[in-house]
Amino acid sequence: MTEMKPICYLDVDDTLLRFPNSEEPPGAAVGAWDLINFLNKHYEVRWLTCWCPCGDMLIERAEMLATLLNYQGYIGSSGRLVLTDTIELESGYKLNKGEDWDEKIELLRSFANPLSFKNDKTDAIDFDRPFIWIEDEILPIESMVLDSRGMLDCWVPCNVSVDPLRVTEVLTMLRSKV
Repeated sequence: MTEMKPICYLDVDDTLLRFPNSEEPPGAAVGAWDLINFLNKHYEVRWLTCWCPCGDMLIERAEMLATLLNYQGYIGSSGRLVLTDTIELESGYKLNKGEDWDEKIELLRSFANPLSFKNDKTDAIDFDRPFIWIEDEILPIESMVLDSRGMLDCWVPCNVSVDPLRVTEVLTMLRSKV
């Protein structure tokens, strides 16, 4: 019988994607794909994000997320995210999605969470299994729920908009525990 992996609940905004300020477009956190690949190997990854409050990452959202993670958040002149096979940057350079594009989309979509939430993300946490929760900030009610169950230390704070290298720090910490 195979042992079940611990769960990793994973946020997107300010965790995998940085939002430095209103002047700059969002972009990938340093080490975001490294973290995603590590988590996929060692945890049962489940989304816990407003990108998919019902638990499933729609294909359009997965493509948008992968594009942001691949291209440091290139936003077209219209202000909308460019989703094409090749993105031409204002500098004239072109970036391709790469040969592993489909695999990345499939991986992002595989992190489905069987539970959903409306306001309180702890509604979508399975407290009967070991878990970590990588999230930039938690609400006071979420902190109270975790604390009341003795699980506040399961929350791994990760706000890359405040600390751009936080993902690499989290990855180093998680690697030390494997």
